[in-house]
Amino acid sequence: VGTHTFSYQITDPTGNCTNNGSTPPLYETQAILTIHELPSVDPATFTATSPVPQGSSSTINIDMLTGSPPFTINVIGNETPPPAGPGQSSNTFTITSGMSGSGSISPNWDPNQNPVDISIVSIVDFWGCSTNPGLSTPVIVDPYPEVITTISSTTPCEGDIVNLTITGLKGLYPLTVYYEINGFTQPPITVLDPLSFP
Repeated sequence: VGTHTFSYQITDPTGNCTNNGSTPPLYETQAILTIHELPSVDPATFTATSPVPQGSSSTINIDMLTGSPPFTINVIGNETPPPAGPGQSSNTFTITSGMSGSGSISPNWDPNQNPVDISIVSIVDFWGCSTNPGLSTPVIVDPYPEVITTISSTTPCEGDIVNLTITGLKGLYPLTVYYEINGFTQPPITVLDPLSFP
C-alpha cells in the first residue's frame, strides 16, 4: 500500500554488457506504482433498524475503516426465493463523502425466514477497489395483520343466533379488528394468539 518507485536495467545475456554501466550514457527506466487499500468496514457499526413493519424500509448504518470515498455498497436479504417465498430484497447505496454513511433496504416478510439477514455483497470505492467483508445484520419484519372470518350459519331464521368467529392468521398479537354490520359500526374485537373470538 502506498506509492513505490521501481528501477529497471537491461543486462546482456552474455554478462558482458549492461545499459546502465558506470560509463555514459547511463540508461535507467523507472515506474511509479500506487497501491490502494481495499475498502474495509468497522464490523460493530454495520447495523440496521429492527423491527420494521412489512412494506417499510430499514435504515442501514455503516462506518468504513479504509478505502477512498465515494463507496458504492450492495446489500441483499436472505428471504426464501420464489415460488416457496417472496424472493430476496436488495439495494445499492452510496457514501458520497467521508467514511460513514447510511442507506436502506425493504426486507420482505417471509414466514420461513424471520428475522431476515441483510448481508453486504460488495463494497467498491473511488479507485474501483472491491471487497466483500462477509458481514450481515438481522432485521425482524412485522407482517401485515390478517384474519379469517366464519359464521355459524348463512341462512338463519328470524330469532336465531349467528356466531361470528374471527381467527388471526398473522400479525403482532393482540389484533384489534374493526368491522361493520349493514353499515353500522360494531364494537372492536380483540384477537389473541392463538385464541379466536368469541
